[in-house]
Amino acid sequence: MSPKAFKEARENSDKNFVTSICDKPYFPNLVANATSLISVAEIASQIVFHKHTPPSDFSVQNLTVTRVSGGITNVLYKVSNYPDLPYSSVLVRIFGAEGMIDRDIETSAYASLCDAKIAHQYLGRFANGRLEGWLEGYSPLQTHQLSSINSESDLIRRNIAQQIANLHSNFEIPNDLQPYFSLEKPGMWDQLFSWFQQANESVNSQTFKDGNTAVEHAKSLFLSDSFHVETELHWLQEDVVPNTAEVAFCHNDILAANIMMKQKGDDDLHIQLIDFEYGGTNFAAFDIANHFNEYAGGTEDGVPDYSLFPSEEKQFAFIKTYLEQRKKFGSDGDINAKVEDEAVQIMMEEVRGFVLANHLYWGLWAVNQAAAEGCDEFDYLLYAKNRFKRYQETK
Repeated sequence: MSPKAFKEARENSDKNFVTSICDKPYFPNLVANATSLISVAEIASQIVFHKHTPPSDFSVQNLTVTRVSGGITNVLYKVSNYPDLPYSSVLVRIFGAEGMIDRDIETSAYASLCDAKIAHQYLGRFANGRLEGWLEGYSPLQTHQLSSINSESDLIRRNIAQQIANLHSNFEIPNDLQPYFSLEKPGMWDQLFSWFQQANESVNSQTFKDGNTAVEHAKSLFLSDSFHVETELHWLQEDVVPNTAEVAFCHNDILAANIMMKQKGDDDLHIQLIDFEYGGTNFAAFDIANHFNEYAGGTEDGVPDYSLFPSEEKQFAFIKTYLEQRKKFGSDGDINAKVEDEAVQIMMEEVRGFVLANHLYWGLWAVNQAAAEGCDEFDYLLYAKNRFKRYQETK
């Protein structure tokens, strides 16, 4: 379904108006209050019971609403105890990052990823968020599980590599979304330069939520004489990142909290990627570089620990698994596909360049988040400082 359908639906001013987009209900005028549990429960229930008749004794007062930790961009809630349905719990996602993510495009892409069995269960949308299926029995990975040296973490890393390969190989962009996600022109550079201009304008117009002190702090981070992000972007684009690198639909934000795991036994482990809101066509190696950077964490307190960045040995093993899985998904479907070490080394070299680009990507994102939302809930400027610092050290 074209993202334009969401915009057209919003032109209806009837408060109770509902339509079907991506085969799911859309309530364009239904706004959730992120600080009200009853508001969250009521909106979730309108979507849940859009095509189901609730029991005669049903009351939202009987639902359990729990705040879900782990999200920075969005506010997340689990709503539980729905009776007589295929599922008893749902996830309510209340959108954040206003102006940085086109939610019409993102929701259309998410629905398509669900149809392809890559993402998990889209249930419907309201004005400032959407409803998703709850992953029963799954829990988010902890950052230390990405880098730990044990058999479980080895298995986790192999499974993550396989899931990334599955996304890159098997998601075919639907016709309605192709104008927004071009495989001929990956979105990384446009996004980086756009975020730089947005951050620059916020500094120049002094529109940071936390006032002039934050403006000066932000300016010193990415516009100083010794470090100017725009100059670095041009250097990366012209001299470092190969424009011939493979392009695919990428997640672009594979940190520990966006990886859900369900384990039944020592060798029975299931990985599910979630939160595709930054997803889009990009260089495949960027997705892997981003994931490697996320071994360091930092989304809890703004301070990544880059001693956890994967060693060359771990990078080699991860990329080899990824490339073998890509071969298995290829046209020959060779389940015993082998990858030469030379091919792994070539991709490792690509990833190194994207590691640098990724630091600027999330550093600029953090500056823009600081401008829009302030740093009361999360110290975005501290996080930006550490990403830019790591960029300079790695360069």
